[in-house]
Amino acid sequence: MYHHHSSKGRLLKMQKFYFNTSYLLFCAFCSLLQVSYSSEMKIYVPVKDKICLIQKIGIRQEILNSIGIFLSAVSFKYCIAYSYSDFSPYNYSIFAYNEKARSCSPLYDIAEENIIDNCSEQLHDLQFYKVTHCLPAEGFMYSFEEEVEENVNKINAVKLKATAEICIVERHPFSENFLLKRIGMLFLNSLELCLAHCRVLSVPGKCHAVLFSAEEKVCLLLRQNQPLQSRDVMRKSESQLFTLNYCYYNMTESSERRYYNGTGIIINLRIGSMRVQCTVHQIPLLSEHMKHQCLLWNSKSFRYCIKFCARHFQANLCNAVYFEAEEKTCLHLLLNASEALNEYSESKRETVHFIEKCVEGIMYLNKHFLK
Repeated sequence: MYHHHSSKGRLLKMQKFYFNTSYLLFCAFCSLLQVSYSSEMKIYVPVKDKICLIQKIGIRQEILNSIGIFLSAVSFKYCIAYSYSDFSPYNYSIFAYNEKARSCSPLYDIAEENIIDNCSEQLHDLQFYKVTHCLPAEGFMYSFEEEVEENVNKINAVKLKATAEICIVERHPFSENFLLKRIGMLFLNSLELCLAHCRVLSVPGKCHAVLFSAEEKVCLLLRQNQPLQSRDVMRKSESQLFTLNYCYYNMTESSERRYYNGTGIIINLRIGSMRVQCTVHQIPLLSEHMKHQCLLWNSKSFRYCIKFCARHFQANLCNAVYFEAEEKTCLHLLLNASEALNEYSESKRETVHFIEKCVEGIMYLNKHFLK
């Protein structure tokens, strides 16, 4: 009898021990999970040009059924930008993201205490995040990229089709972009186009560097007030910082000056309610012309390119265009009218369309009529 009670007592003690151990392990798991979930990540969000503090969180099962419409084919950083607002009543935002499907669903107007549950089971592909705060990138004091990038070619020659130039560009550590002044943001498909837009603004000394984010297709134009030190090692980053060191036009030009003897063509344009006739000459593109760049924009055709320049001709803002057919870019130039028809080069590889004059008048239908 005593042996029976003794065995039963030992069994109860062992069960209690296992229960306590399991409970402690469960609590330890929850604690580790909570630490893992509550630790903040710093992420640069190109669309907002901000450093956002992100927490990976859990969510109650009953909330899963109330998740709204998903945005598809978006990046994680775009999802952060789409869901976060500086004017949120809760001073944070919460969203769900499926990395495999690249889908995003912001969770609006849900109080934190109603959805956070760090020990709940999560759907494997669907993860939940809280954006606690977003800070302006300009002037940010800390580097947070960790993984070092090996064998980086810092200096490269890049062909810019939009400006018909070759530019020597230098890559710098991502963190150094925080020191530079922001002057504009564009959404462009390539680094080359991003550099070309900076190049156009570099003539008046407004742009010296770009921060390009390929996944989001965001081009940030930057002004450099002092030389970059490049003290930090190059670290892996989705957004890359480049400075324009110098550019040149790859062409041998003759020093001989002779007058362009072409007669040009008459192009009829309808600009608003006006009808104008413009005399346009096709002349060789010279390196000297690149000192007179005014504007670079995407144009679906040469017709729209020349028409937009003619619209600003009378205001003396544009009198020539360089249209690049492959990338469909239109570069506005303001050339010296008295010298534009003096040809300096034998090369006919690239040409500029120079508007000699535009006069208002009655037009008749012909092959040069542009609406």
